[in-house]
Amino acid sequence: MLAKFMLECMGHKVTLFANPEEALDALACSPGGWDMVIADFRLEGMSGLAVVKAVHEMYPDLPCGVVAANCGRETEKAAQAAGLHPILVKPIALEEFYTLLERVASQVGARPERPAALDAGLSARA
Repeated sequence: MLAKFMLECMGHKVTLFANPEEALDALACSPGGWDMVIADFRLEGMSGLAVVKAVHEMYPDLPCGVVAANCGRETEKAAQAAGLHPILVKPIALEEFYTLLERVASQVGARPERPAALDAGLSARA
């Protein structure tokens, strides 16, 4: 939930899904209604990388990112093979999260709003 708050502070509208299949269904039902997908690496019933692969099959140009609680070398290799750079490891600092959003958004020529908390020297971790 902190990640949702962090994204909203950056000016993003956030939709959370508890189930990866529901998320993919929502994406399929609303072409062009999404600017970015951020998935957890470990999800119930499907890995975050499988979600990203399915998203890229539907929308090859939709930027995606993955976060993970434990990121070993194998996780990093799998993420790189899926075209994801970087993978963020929890807990995520606000600055790291913003940097990921900048990288992902730049793929579509967008720029996320810089949170005032970063300029004020505040820190949050998700």
